[in-house]
Amino acid sequence: MRKSVFSPRAPRYDIELPIRYREKGCSDWENGRTVNISGSGVLFCSMRPMEVGTPFEFTLTLPVVIAGEGPGQVGCDGVVVRCAPLVESSDSVMLAAKIVKPRFMPSGRQKVN
Repeated sequence: MRKSVFSPRAPRYDIELPIRYREKGCSDWENGRTVNISGSGVLFCSMRPMEVGTPFEFTLTLPVVIAGEGPGQVGCDGVVVRCAPLVESSDSVMLAAKIVKPRFMPSGRQKVN
């Protein structure tokens, strides 16, 4: 019999920020808005659905309060773990993603195109 290992869920922070994302290998960026963020994932709304398991990259700018000295750019690789229609809008979806590889970029560094 296998033992169950309890792994507490990372704390979620209700932060609404603009997010830019694209599937790996695509050149066009899509726009959305975060709903909440944790150390292990992000929940965001968008107009474009993605399949569960899809690898993608995203960027967002953390406000001064979070970044410390000034707005900080964060780039991450992620994988979609859930995609569901947004009840309030027939055009939007809610995407949940696991953060695979975060890249914190100081505010003076060039932003991802």
